[in-house]
Amino acid sequence: MRERRSRTPRDARRRAYAQNFLASPRLATQLVRNADVGSDDLVLEIGAGNGALTAELARRARAVVAVELDPVLAASLRRRFARDRTVRVVESDARRVELPREPFRVVANLPFNATTALLRRLLDPSLPLTRADLVLQWEVARKRAGQPRTALSAAWAPWWRFRLGRRIAAS
Repeated sequence: MRERRSRTPRDARRRAYAQNFLASPRLATQLVRNADVGSDDLVLEIGAGNGALTAELARRARAVVAVELDPVLAASLRRRFARDRTVRVVESDARRVELPREPFRVVANLPFNATTALLRRLLDPSLPLTRADLVLQWEVARKRAGQPRTALSAAWAPWWRFRLGRRIAAS
């Protein structure tokens, strides 16, 4: 089977980093509103991408840590939010970034190629994570919500309650 070649550098980065961007600012607004982010919240955003969620989170949260692995997007985010003291952009792999030591929330459109590794890291009951509102691949979301129930979901059940949100079209 032939390897699929990328047409542009941006396309190559999207493949390499498993990027799935939120195309609609309105959708970002709805997701953050539904997450019930408040003015006292510290929010970790994983896979900040082009900043659609970041901008909405900055309007509502006390502080936002926007983690982005792609150096081109991280630089763009730093420029975009340079004057916003609410937002700190961290160029790093979320599987290795230092997590907050104080209570925090996660609101994120997770990179699909790292979902399970990120969930394993974030859902460690010793962390001060209080809530996570995540955009996941539909099948992964269904499994974690117990439809069907998996051993991993059962292992997290004493500490976390999972619920399916709405399905988001790929477009």
